[in-house]
Amino acid sequence: MSMTIPVKSLYRKFHVPKHVIAHMKMVAKVAKSLCQALNARGHKVDTKLVVNAAQIHDALRVCDFQNLNLKYFQQRVTAKDMKIWERIRAKYGKIGHTKALTKILKKDGYPDLARLVSKHGFHSVSSLKTLDEKILFYADKRAEGDRLVTLKTRFSNGNKKHGHAHKPPTAILKIQKKIYQLEAELKKLLGGKLPLSP
Repeated sequence: MSMTIPVKSLYRKFHVPKHVIAHMKMVAKVAKSLCQALNARGHKVDTKLVVNAAQIHDALRVCDFQNLNLKYFQQRVTAKDMKIWERIRAKYGKIGHTKALTKILKKDGYPDLARLVSKHGFHSVSSLKTLDEKILFYADKRAEGDRLVTLKTRFSNGNKKHGHAHKPPTAILKIQKKIYQLEAELKKLLGGKLPLSP
């Protein structure tokens, strides 16, 4: 049985912004429903592990923010918040939030969580091997902020955000296609229907 990390203490340690926590909670909700549905159909998935990974996967997301503009935060930001975030960005900004948290989890003795967290990034779709990795990755792509959306909506909004709404690069389109294929794979495992609706 995998060890679970105390989620709230991790949030406190890194002063995780409220909107990031809201996103992780939505990903955890989606992941839990997928795990339960898959287990009900005879697939063995460690629900506790997947949900725990979903609850923390973006805990160091401040690494990747272009800047710490206060208008993006849904909370009163304190001087202590800013100090912690600046420290995180200085230490891990070059490697990004995924590699940073993976490194911390491995060091702290959570290898299974580290493995899952390491594979949630958009470009990791080709390296997904296990069902738990696929569930966390897919759940993350279905959550936009704290809302459940379709892949189509998520990709459309992502394309606009990154400045290529009219013609996304071929490499991005290939990744999106693989994510649709992952969705089809999960649907097949669940008898043709996902337990989710936006």
